Amino acid sequence: MAPHSRMVTLDSDIFKCCQKLKTLEWHNDAQAKSLLQRAADQVKPIMARRKWAVPLLNEFYPQMPNLLGLNHNHGQRIDIRLRSPSDPRSFLPYNSILGTLLHELAHIEVGPHNAAFYKLLDGLKRECEQLMDAGNDGRRGASFAGAGQRLGDWSNINVPRHLAREKALLAAEKRYKISSIMSRGGGRLGGSTEVFRVCDPREMALAAAERRRMDDIWCATGRANNPQTGQQQDDSRTDVIVISDDEEHDTTVVDVDSVPDSGSSSTGASPRSTPNVPTRQSPAAMAALRRAGQR
Repeated sequence: MAPHSRMVTLDSDIFKCCQKLKTLEWHNDAQAKSLLQRAADQVKPIMARRKWAVPLLNEFYPQMPNLLGLNHNHGQRIDIRLRSPSDPRSFLPYNSILGTLLHELAHIEVGPHNAAFYKLLDGLKRECEQLMDAGNDGRRGASFAGAGQRLGDWSNINVPRHLAREKALLAAEKRYKISSIMSRGGGRLGGSTEVFRVCDPREMALAAAERRRMDDIWCATGRANNPQTGQQQDDSRTDVIVISDDEEHDTTVVDVDSVPDSGSSSTGASPRSTPNVPTRQSPAAMAALRRAGQR
């Protein structure tokens, strides 16, 4: 007799990816547990496809207000901020929490904020979009095709009958929802690739540098930081972006780390000096340097 398809839910053994969830047990702990559980359930299929397992998914509330997430030892523990830095009694939007979790999951395979990291992260975001489009919003009870269904092929996900009527509404809301699931700032999930296609090389390099700079502020995993204060312990790394102007044959070297991060004085990190690198002063490069100096 040919094997028949069985229903697999988020509670099935193959989706036990975040093995333990822990909150701070502060005010309104029930909501904190609900948010953390929902985010963990949302990414279960994504993690199961890659055979990722996180022993502890943990709520934290670091002193540094910009710090949103931290990945310890390639996923042995992931810390996520759930509460507003200005008021620990209120919570961040769910989509912000989910975006932070996707970012920290990418650090399981890639530590620094480099091209390989963002390629992986954009792929995770696209998969999350597909899950949302299929009707999985992370709430318990969402079901998936059973035996023989290849993880990651979300087009054939079975949606229970009682959710069928909601699927049309979910599709209508998808564009709004996914536009807010991101690391920081604006843009659609996985949208950086599409944006780069219409940018010239200089804009691409500057955008990539800015993305790394912003992610280094709110995610300490990409650099050697104190988990609680975000204080940088190793100032030896310098990101240098080489920007070429094919028309003028000019080359400009932009030292990204020569500009101190916001709040660096409060953590005791000394400003870095600009290395003595010869540059040719093309208008685009000078404009980029002026913008960096105004931050």
